[in-house]
Amino acid sequence: LRNWQAVPPPSLPVPSTVGSPFVWWVGHIVQYLYRLQPRMEEHVRAAKENIGFVEPIPGMQVRRTDKIWEAKYQPVDKYMPLIQRYYENRNATVKPVYLAT
Repeated sequence: LRNWQAVPPPSLPVPSTVGSPFVWWVGHIVQYLYRLQPRMEEHVRAAKENIGFVEPIPGMQVRRTDKIWEAKYQPVDKYMPLIQRYYENRNATVKPVYLAT
């Protein structure tokens, strides 16, 4: 969708798979409000090209000390087979992973 199409017309029916129509509408409105202006969009496109950014990139968040009392420790190795399978299904030559900590 182009930026101006981020907010659907009021007559558009909410998809039947949506659990909360209010949240669906809010999501579209927020997407519209946070859209990139053409100059910034071009800047981001040039930066992605400059660093060789490829899409999509699978990501995982590794949480340690802030979740120690809430969740059982999970080693990163547990998730790597999922990432590997993701790339095997796509025959990718470059295999970046976004890691948030």
